[in-house]
Amino acid sequence: MLPAYRSAAQFKFEKAVLINKDNGLPSNDIRVITKSDDGFVWIGTRDGLCRFDGLQFHIYKPEEGNPQSLLSKDVNAVVSDKNKVWVGCSMGISVLDIYTGHFRHYQFTRKGKTDSVLLRPGMDVSSICKDAAGNIWIGT
Repeated sequence: MLPAYRSAAQFKFEKAVLINKDNGLPSNDIRVITKSDDGFVWIGTRDGLCRFDGLQFHIYKPEEGNPQSLLSKDVNAVVSDKNKVWVGCSMGISVLDIYTGHFRHYQFTRKGKTDSVLLRPGMDVSSICKDAAGNIWIGT
């Protein structure tokens, strides 16, 4: 049996649908939208990351005391890559493993990647891109 977050989205959009805070988004301040290969729509907002299957939302937010939750609720960039979703936020990068539902975190300074991850502002990741060779590029 596969966990619910690993199932593929099957909903077909036949007409435009308004999605906002009233019907499931954590915030109407949407920063980025992307679609993963399994059909889910990933929405980065000012108040968390959302996975939308066409009918319902699953919302990822930071959880106090859980180092495997989203690093920051302020999501600026999202890229899907096979079984991972790369999330750029105001405190660095969180990478979601869609099989486990857990995040790994990375932060950068002018000298490169840091050895430890601290909850500190000013570590903004503004863009993430995947090139044709599958390399992930980070914009700070």
